[in-house]
Amino acid sequence: MLDGAAVRVPAPGKPTAVYFFATGCASCVPPLRALGEVAEAHSQVVYLPVSISPYDDAESIRGFLAAAEDGDRAAAHDPKARLAQTLKVNALIVYDAAGAEVYRGVDPPESEVKAAFAKASAQS
Repeated sequence: MLDGAAVRVPAPGKPTAVYFFATGCASCVPPLRALGEVAEAHSQVVYLPVSISPYDDAESIRGFLAAAEDGDRAAAHDPKARLAQTLKVNALIVYDAAGAEVYRGVDPPESEVKAAFAKASAQS
């Protein structure tokens, strides 16, 4: 949590929704807004927005969520994207020209990105 408390995902015994974002992501605002509205109507679901940017801090996250009209909600910061990795949330998907997936990865190193691009190009 932004206050430093640990959080378990999924929440024990409760339906849980997790949304990963970064404060520099303008396209994250509409989903945050929509998820916040849906969460209000489904109070039995634990909804947790999680910043995965190493550049965010608690103050910037709170400000971003307030601007997205989702500011009264508990949120978490996972600057090393450990939760995203544990849950196998992918930040990069590469497809070849035929539409076949050739790579999925979270925060991939440059070497993996280069290899994925080469593989996608070779299969074109």
